[in-house]
Amino acid sequence: MNKENSIFFDLTENIISYDPDKSILLCSDKKSGNKKWIKKADETVFIVSIIEDKKLFYVSCESDDISGYLLALNKSDGSDLWEIQGKSCFQVVFNKFLFSVFIDDNKKYFLLKINPENGTSIWFRETASDLCEYSFTKKRILLTYLSGKTERLSPDTGENL
Repeated sequence: MNKENSIFFDLTENIISYDPDKSILLCSDKKSGNKKWIKKADETVFIVSIIEDKKLFYVSCESDDISGYLLALNKSDGSDLWEIQGKSCFQVVFNKFLFSVFIDDNKKYFLLKINPENGTSIWFRETASDLCEYSFTKKRILLTYLSGKTERLSPDTGENL
């Protein structure tokens, strides 16, 4: 791996590095430094972020300026579990679910509640492109926009409260 150009993601128990010149992801144990797995990420030009839960890494990948995908990888061996096409702007794991804002091909923004087991959307809701803040509690999701508008949503259904 070319450490000079590599991007490093310091996670709970692991460090994942991405070499954009070779499109390679390398996962190492944070304490020992031992390599856990290495994998090729062929269609990836840039990795925006990586977050995790107990079983999975969620990797936000970009393939060009306007497109990308969200990839779920098994922590133990780096195998692909699922992927969602679209540019993922942010991801958060909350109450055992994955939430993400995606931009589709028409440049529309959507908040998705995703089942982490299989990558299926439980619900989705269109949001404005000026979304700037979000917060999650068991009773509500609060979305705040640059325009000053706020939305309170049910985490269970995505409907307005």
